[in-house]
Amino acid sequence: MKKWIAILGVVLVVQIGLAAALFRGQDEFAAFEPEEKLLTFEPALVTEMRIESPDGALELRKVEGQWRLPGLDGFVADQGKVSALLEKLAQLRKGWPVATTAGALSRFKVADGEFERRVTLIKDGNTLAQAYFGTSPGFRKVHARAADDNVVVAVNFSLFEANTRSDDWIDRNVLEVPVADVTRVEMPEYTLLYEDGAWRLADLGDDEKMREKDADDLVGRLAALQIDGLFGAGAQPERDEEKEAWSFTLERESGAPLRYELTPVKGADYLLTRSDRKERFKVASWRLSPVEDMTRDKLVETGDGEEENEKAAADPSGNEGKDAGGDAG
Repeated sequence: MKKWIAILGVVLVVQIGLAAALFRGQDEFAAFEPEEKLLTFEPALVTEMRIESPDGALELRKVEGQWRLPGLDGFVADQGKVSALLEKLAQLRKGWPVATTAGALSRFKVADGEFERRVTLIKDGNTLAQAYFGTSPGFRKVHARAADDNVVVAVNFSLFEANTRSDDWIDRNVLEVPVADVTRVEMPEYTLLYEDGAWRLADLGDDEKMREKDADDLVGRLAALQIDGLFGAGAQPERDEEKEAWSFTLERESGAPLRYELTPVKGADYLLTRSDRKERFKVASWRLSPVEDMTRDKLVETGDGEEENEKAAADPSGNEGKDAGGDAG
């Protein structure tokens, strides 16, 4: 009997020890904050970035201080988006080690030959840093490792932030024109002139009044038209025969007029060319819908309409005639 009591006593001591170790480990885990950086580099020194995925690769290169896309004939990239990714990579900090074995690298898809993303940062032809990103353990988290380290960690990152689709990295505002520089807008069915600090129709009638807010909004949309992608030199998008091609022209103080030609293509997009550029741009139809829907009639108020508005304001009930008729009876 005493022997069993001694054995049970030992078991109890071991259980208490294991429980204490477990709670101590949980406390340390809760207090853990990642401090060591995943990569060590200065974003300002990077002159080239390569992003690889199972679907393809993307290259970004800094030319005369501006990020460009060699795969799109050197088209200008979204400078803010590139800078944001470099800053994010520079600030990534290692979490708890997830694995260290060679087999685990493939399992978490951070191996040399099996990965979701491989990002290489280069300065003048020399690699500054390289990282692998793989499976995701949770929302906006991903398993990662530095190329010179076999330790797999979890970092706060999303694979979408390192996309390899070229159109996701272009500068969408390359066609933007300062609205203050625009002096004349020629649309298919009407022309707008900027005179005395306001937009007016070239053929505005004596009994018509401009809807200035609508005119300002229209010109603003045209001057700030964004693109959604580029059609490559060899691309032959299928024309949408159910829609008509159309065009408009912006005249400006600082240079030659800019003529925009729009051809509808299959997929609810437009192929856009502009007179001062060689590229063929892709523009989503929803960006142009408000422009297409704007007619001459929507830009003006007639004298009759204004009079009706004044009557409605004077008698919101609309019962002026009815009241008069009732009194007469």
